[in-house]
Amino acid sequence: MPDFEKSWFNKAANLRQEANEITAKALRDAGWRYTSLTPNHTWMWMKEIVGVTYCFALSDAEDIQERLDRQSYFEKFPEELDD
Repeated sequence: MPDFEKSWFNKAANLRQEANEITAKALRDAGWRYTSLTPNHTWMWMKEIVGVTYCFALSDAEDIQERLDRQSYFEKFPEELDD
């Protein structure tokens, strides 16, 4: 398949992979770890938040971390909430 690399679905898969790698790095930088030491021995993202350890799939961990980052940002810059 000489045109496979140029196909839309291959390009989309490559972009998804790149986005997942960026997200995984951001989660690791924020203190998450990717581990199979979970109740079901399933690979998940794990982080302790306010004394409780949570395990999530990538998309859920991304959503939780975004909320944590937004909360932290608005605590530092409350005037930004007035817009």
